Amino acid sequence: AVQAKIPLGQFSQLEAVYAAFDENFRTHALGLRGQTSVRDFDVGVMAGKFYHDFVLGPFFDGEVQGAGMRGEFTYTRNTAGNRQDRRTFFRAVSNVDYRFANGVYGLLEYYYNGFGETEPEAYPRLLGSERLARGEIFNLGRHYLGAVFEYEFHPLVQATFFGQWNILDDSGLIGPLLNVSLSDEADLRVGMYFPFGAEFVFPRIQSEFGLYARVYYLQLRWYF
Repeated sequence: AVQAKIPLGQFSQLEAVYAAFDENFRTHALGLRGQTSVRDFDVGVMAGKFYHDFVLGPFFDGEVQGAGMRGEFTYTRNTAGNRQDRRTFFRAVSNVDYRFANGVYGLLEYYYNGFGETEPEAYPRLLGSERLARGEIFNLGRHYLGAVFEYEFHPLVQATFFGQWNILDDSGLIGPLLNVSLSDEADLRVGMYFPFGAEFVFPRIQSEFGLYARVYYLQLRWYF
């Protein structure tokens, strides 16, 4: 992979990146991204070719009265691939976050996935998609709401609550997390993921997150 950044002024720049994914360079990605600042916002546009896709879209990132606001929008046109990969689709994500005086941090986000399906019964059509296989897209539906809330009980103890909701099939994922700092070089994380939604009843899929299992995890991070 090769990356280059070209400054175009005090608040503007052009960035280019090229990456090859195999030895003969037949599979590759090439992207361009231009950015500038307008008052309290960074705005720009990106364009590129990734695998068999041509992608184009604007983005913004800024602040309004202490609240962070961000948005990214992309139009994708596919030139090849299997029939599970849509030829053209639109995706958009936008969020707002704020840190309150009492130490509570909150983030709300909306995600539109034009690649997804509108009915749970159609989700299996996407399971053979190359996009899901390579981790480009994770969700099967169209409309999602997400939220993150954090609170610091103590300088060494922080709690985080994560939630994601598939609006169309009324399923979701809830993930509480407790982070404890053990020293300057180590911390301990205890977390869970609780899915909710109509469960799978063979042969009919009734919801996306109803397919998920509960997950419990314990993580020790040590920096050296």
